[in-house]
Amino acid sequence: ADAEGNLVIKFNVAEGSNVSWFAFKNVKYTEVVPSYTEVANIADVKKVKSGTPVNLKLNNAKVTVQAYAMMGSFTVIEDATGAIPLSGNMALEGIYEKQALNGNLYVTYVNEWGSEQLDLADSTMYSNFTSEAAEVAPVEMTYAAVKDSANMYRFVKLGACKTVFDEEMWMYYAVSGTDTLAIVDRFNKC
Repeated sequence: ADAEGNLVIKFNVAEGSNVSWFAFKNVKYTEVVPSYTEVANIADVKKVKSGTPVNLKLNNAKVTVQAYAMMGSFTVIEDATGAIPLSGNMALEGIYEKQALNGNLYVTYVNEWGSEQLDLADSTMYSNFTSEAAEVAPVEMTYAAVKDSANMYRFVKLGACKTVFDEEMWMYYAVSGTDTLAIVDRFNKC
C-alpha cells in the first residue's frame, strides 16, 4: 500500500497485450517510461556503470561482425571511438553485417570482469535508427594500440607480422619481433 492506504500493483505489460484474467474498476495508472543515460558514442558507453540502460547515439556505427551459433548470435558494432558486442536473444531489424547505423539504440551496458557488451532487451524496441550498406575495412594499428583495452573488439590490421599456430593451445598468434598477440578471428579473415 502507498502512504494513502491505496493498494499499489505494478504491471509491465507490452502495449496492445490483453490481460484478461484481471478485472478492475475505477483504476488509475501511470505508464512507466524507462530512463536512459544518453551517450554520444561507444567510448562514452564504456564510461557508465555496468547495468546502466543507455541511449547510444549511433553515428555511422558499422556492423563489423555478425556470426550465428547454437547459443545465439555474436554481433559487433564499431564507430570512430571503439567497438562493442551486442548480446541477447533478440534479432533486431536493421542490424546486419556490413551496415552503417545512424540514430538511437536503447540497450543496457554490461561490464563483467572486463568483458563489455550491450544487452538487447525489451527496451531495445524503442530504438530508432536507419541502416544502409557500408564498406567495412580494418583500422590499421600498432601492436601497442591493439593491446589497449579501449580497442578490444575492433576490426584491425597489423603491420608486418607472421601468424603462428600453437597446437597445444589450439590458438593463432600474430608475432612481430618480441610482440605477440592472440588472434580471435570473428571476421574470418585469417
